[in-house]
Amino acid sequence: MRKGGGTQPAIRYGWRAIRIGVVAPSSDRRGAVRIAAGLFCLGLMVPAGAAHAADADVTYTITNGGVPINGTQATGQFHLFPAGHRDADSTGWGNSGDHATVPAGAYDVQITFSDGAAHKEIWLDNQKIDGTVDGKVEIGIPIGEASYKIANGGVDTNGTQASGQFHLYPPGHHDGDSIAWGNSDDHVRVRAGTYDVHVNFSDGAAQKDVWLDNQVITGTVAGTVEIGITMADASYKITNGGVDTNGTQANGQFHLYPPGRHGGDSVAWGNSGDHVRVAAGTYDVQIDFSDGSVQKETWLDNQAIAGSVAKTIEIGTSIADVSYKITNAGVDTKGTQVSAQFHLYPPGHHDGDSVAWGNSDDHVHVPAGSYDVHVTFADGASKRDIWLDNQSFAGVVARTVEAGVATAEVGYTITNAGVDTKGTGAAGQFHLFPAGHRDGDGIGWGNSGDHARVPDGAYDVRIDFGQGLVKKRIWIDNQNFTGTVARTVELGVVFTRPTVTVTRDGVDLADKATVTYFPPGSDTAIGSVQSNTEALLEPGRYDIYADFENAEGWLRNVTLSGAPHLVIAVVRPKVQTLTAGAPPPKACTIEVYGVNFDFDKATLRPESAPVLRQVLALFTTIPGFASEVAGHTDNIGTAAYNMRLSDARAAAVRNWLIQHGVAAPRVSSRGYGDTQPLVPNTSDENRFKNRRVELRRTNCK
Repeated sequence: MRKGGGTQPAIRYGWRAIRIGVVAPSSDRRGAVRIAAGLFCLGLMVPAGAAHAADADVTYTITNGGVPINGTQATGQFHLFPAGHRDADSTGWGNSGDHATVPAGAYDVQITFSDGAAHKEIWLDNQKIDGTVDGKVEIGIPIGEASYKIANGGVDTNGTQASGQFHLYPPGHHDGDSIAWGNSDDHVRVRAGTYDVHVNFSDGAAQKDVWLDNQVITGTVAGTVEIGITMADASYKITNGGVDTNGTQANGQFHLYPPGRHGGDSVAWGNSGDHVRVAAGTYDVQIDFSDGSVQKETWLDNQAIAGSVAKTIEIGTSIADVSYKITNAGVDTKGTQVSAQFHLYPPGHHDGDSVAWGNSDDHVHVPAGSYDVHVTFADGASKRDIWLDNQSFAGVVARTVEAGVATAEVGYTITNAGVDTKGTGAAGQFHLFPAGHRDGDGIGWGNSGDHARVPDGAYDVRIDFGQGLVKKRIWIDNQNFTGTVARTVELGVVFTRPTVTVTRDGVDLADKATVTYFPPGSDTAIGSVQSNTEALLEPGRYDIYADFENAEGWLRNVTLSGAPHLVIAVVRPKVQTLTAGAPPPKACTIEVYGVNFDFDKATLRPESAPVLRQVLALFTTIPGFASEVAGHTDNIGTAAYNMRLSDARAAAVRNWLIQHGVAAPRVSSRGYGDTQPLVPNTSDENRFKNRRVELRRTNCK
C-alpha cells in the first residue's frame, strides 16, 4: 500500500502463511500507513507481487472555496479510523490528494485543515471503503490575510532598532492569547471576520500601544499604523579632570527621570558615552560618579531632549591615588603569611569606618586632602598598630612604612620514649605565655612539630600531653626566643594497661559495665572505660569503681603496673529512703522523693523546700558526708531527652545545696535518665518509684 503523501507503489505481501488471530501492528494517527488487520485463513498463501483482493485504494482531495489546498500554504490531511473508534490509532492517513491503501471495510474519516490561524476538523462517519475511493471535501472557511506596517515619523520600524508588532484578538477581548500576530509588514492568515488589532511599539525607552477595534479582515488587508512619537537620542560623556570615565576604573552613569522626580525607576540610563533613545521631551538627568571611595551625584533638571543630544559633564573632583608598602625588617609583607593593611580616616577620627583601605602595595582612590592613616601588622602573635596623622594626599602617593617587629618562629617537638607524639594516638601541644604569667590565654600555641610566630622575648612554655586516661602538664619557664627556635621535650611517661572484667552474679558483663579510675581516697575521677577494655594510665595506686544498671563494686588502693587483669563483682548497694522524722540513713545510696520541678524544666518548685532541707541536714549533721546527686527518670520520652533532663535537674539540686552552705567539693551531680530503674516501668506506680533523686555517698563502704 502507498504511504500517505507519496506516489510510491503499494506495499505488497510476500509468500507467507497467516495464522488465525494474528493482527499486524497499526500506526499512530500521524505515522506511516500500516496494515491494521491480518488474514484470517489458516495456511492461505498469497503470491509475492500480487495485491490482496480485500485492499482498497483511498484518496481525499481537500478544497477551500473550491480551490484544492495542494500547492498552497494551507495544510490538509485525512485519517481513517475503524468505524466507531475515533480514539484508536488511525489505520491509514495521507495529505490532501495522497493515496492510502487499507483493508476494505467501514471507516470514520477525519479531515483536518489549517491555514495560518484558521483551523477546522470534519468527521465523515461510517464511510464504506472498497476498491478505489476518490473523495472530495470542501472546508468552506473564508480566509483573510492581514498585514500591518508600523511606522514612526513615516519610517517603517521593520529593519530598524525599533520594535513594532500587531496582534489579532476576538472583538471585545484585549487580554489573553492573541489569535495571530506578526512583526511590522508580516502577513498572517486568519478566518475572515472582525478582530480587535493591538499594535505595540518600542524604541529604546519609548513605548506605545494602539488598539484598532472591530477591524474587518477579509481577502487581503494591508494597513499602516503611524505611531507618532518624536524620538530623541541622548548621550552624556562623564569626565573628571577632562578624562572620560569610560574605560577607566572610575564609573560614570546618567539616568533620565520625568521632570520633578528624583526617585523611583528612571526612564532610561546609560554609562558614560552610551546613547539612549527616549521620547523627545523634558527630563531631569542624574549624573552618578564613583572612583574608589570618591562618590558624587549631580542633577541637571528640566533638560530639553530632542533630536540628537550629546553633552559632557565634568565632575571636577581632585582624586588622590594612595598606596602604602608595609615592610618588616625591610621585607615587603605582600605575598607572605603576614597580614598588613592601611586604613584611611578623616583627620581626628581613629574609630568608626575608614574612608578606604588596602593591603600592602594596594592602591586606593580617595578625594585629595588630609587623612589619618592606620597601619596594622600581624605575623602570628606578633602585632603592631601605627597611626600616621594628618597625611596630605594629592595625585599619586606611594609610601613605605616599616613595622619594626622582631618575630621569633618557635617550634616544639614533644616526644615520649623518643617517639614524636604527632601522628600517634597521643596529643601533645605547647602554649607560650609571657614570662611570669601562667594564667589567661597564651600568646601562641601549636601541636607537636608546629611553629608559632611570636614577638622576640622571654616566655613560660606549657607542655600538655594526653593519651588514654593519662594527662600530663609540664612548665618550662623563662625561655628566650629570637629568630628560629626548634626544641624537643621528652615526657618520659611510662604506662600501665589494666583491664577490668566486671561480673554480676558470677556472669561476665563483657563491655556493658563502666569502669572508673580515681586517685586513692579522691572523689575526682581520672576517667572511665568500658569493662573488658584496656585502660591507659601511669603506674601507681588507684581506687577502681565499676557500675552497671544500679549495681556497683570497688577495688580500693590497688597498685597498677604492667598489664594486669582485674575482676570486680558488682552488686546492688544497700538502699534507704529519706523519710521525714526518721534517723539519718546510713546506707551508701539514699532515695529521695518529693523533689519536684516545673513541667519539662529543671526549675525547683517551692513545695520541694522541706525535702531539700532534709537533704541539707545530712551534710550539716553527718561528719564528712559527701555525695553525688543522681537524677533518674522513668522511660517516658526518648533516652537522649531523659538523660539531658535528669542531668539538669540533678545539677539544680546540687546548686541549691551549695547556695545553702554545702562546700562545692562535697557534692557533685550526674543525670542517669532512664538507664537505672529501681523497678520495671510497667505501671504508673513503678514509674513513680523510678522518678527520683538519689544520693550516692562518696567512698561509702
